[in-house]
Formats: sequence, structure tokens, C-alpha cells
Amino acid sequence: MKYFVTFFLLVLFGMMVKGGMFLLIPPGSGEESVIYDLKPGTGLGKAAHDLESLGIVSNQLEFRILARLLKSSNNIKVGEYE
Repeated sequence: MKYFVTFFLLVLFGMMVKGGMFLLIPPGSGEESVIYDLKPGTGLGKAAHDLESLGIVSNQLEFRILARLLKSSNNIKVGEYE
């Protein structure tokens, strides 16, 4: 049981560090503009994959987890984004 608690605390600490990095490290410099066209019927997984391949997000899994935690995974708006 002691090992489980230690493991849990380490995972929790890692998540807190990653969350802090997300909040404190700004996104790219914004010098290069990228246009992404989100088509109707595109799911969160496909959008996350596309955004990672364009270099807009650094990790699609983290993007998907954050979208689900913020309850925005079903609120994807179709359109062209810059």
C-alpha cells in the first residue's frame, strides 16, 4: 500500500508540473501564421492529430485530455482558423 501511495503522489506531482508548464510557457512566437480549416464532422482526435502535424500543438494526447477536462470536446466549431 505504501508503494501505491508513493506512486500516486509522484504521478500527481508530475501532472502538477506539466500543468504549470502549460500555464507558464507561452505558445510559439507567433511570427509564422498557419491556417487550419476545420471541416464539418471532424472529431477531436482528427483535429488534434492535424494540429500536432502542423506544429500548432506539441502533443495531441495532452490536447485531447485538456479538451475533455475542460468539457470542450463536443463544442468544436467548424471554420477556418489562423
